[in-house]
Amino acid sequence: MRKALLVLVLLAAAWAAERAAVVTDIVGPVFVVGPAETSPASLLRVLAPGDRLELRAGARVALTAFADGHTDVARGPCRLEIGTARTRMTDGPAGALQSLPPGRTRALVPKGENLERLGGSIVSCLQQTASVPPLMSRAGVRFSAQERFSSPPRFRLETLSPARLTLLDESGSEVWSGRTTGNEVAGPKLPAGRYTLLAVDEEAFESELAFEVMGSAEAAAVTLARQEAAASLKSRPGELSPRLLLIGVYLEHGLLGEALDEAQTAERERPGQPQLRALVRSLEKQLWPLPDLP
Repeated sequence: MRKALLVLVLLAAAWAAERAAVVTDIVGPVFVVGPAETSPASLLRVLAPGDRLELRAGARVALTAFADGHTDVARGPCRLEIGTARTRMTDGPAGALQSLPPGRTRALVPKGENLERLGGSIVSCLQQTASVPPLMSRAGVRFSAQERFSSPPRFRLETLSPARLTLLDESGSEVWSGRTTGNEVAGPKLPAGRYTLLAVDEEAFESELAFEVMGSAEAAAVTLARQEAAASLKSRPGELSPRLLLIGVYLEHGLLGEALDEAQTAERERPGQPQLRALVRSLEKQLWPLPDLP
């Protein structure tokens, strides 16, 4: 999984070599106006200093700055010019452009790799050719590719028969056991460290998942990001940018399942948005990658 994230970072670095802001919400007709042509703006498009936007009547766009994480929200009709540190309105009524400060901490600030990975995830998906998932084995448990969890962990798996689960710590001592017949299992509350989850199905096929539970500092940062996203959504219902920034935080900490859940929620809220569908597909492929062919 860490290798997959590294690939996303490299893809995103090439994709966003010069950047000032990223489109984290868009409603209605918004266009990028260039010297030679005008093209529709899209969700998660990275904008460089000097780029110009035109918002038609009824349009709205949110632009999150890479410099410090603040978000500029504009409503049309107006014209904008993207700067290194801030967005400037070149034409439009007073109050059409508002600047929202970043979160109380840097939890939702996209200054690190979080939004780069988020954008890279979409690029990765769009560059992949369609493939048919292999048939699942008739026996054994298949775990998702997630290897990092907060506590208590929530494991995702596929199984065609009930399975017995045993959780071992680094010393090999059993710390928990259970059974599953579904595709999700809630584990116990665990301290930070490395663990192994063993599964044995009714046919005595064995599977295992080696994973890590993040430390208290990381867990606190993720919890704070969730709280800030929830507060933003409560004060600005229907806004997409808090969900996208939270997905970026989840990816930053290797929480692929949580990122997928949030992306699916965003897609349900904005049906028909191709970038969100691409993001969901990409995260699904990361969480359930195709097996290596012999």
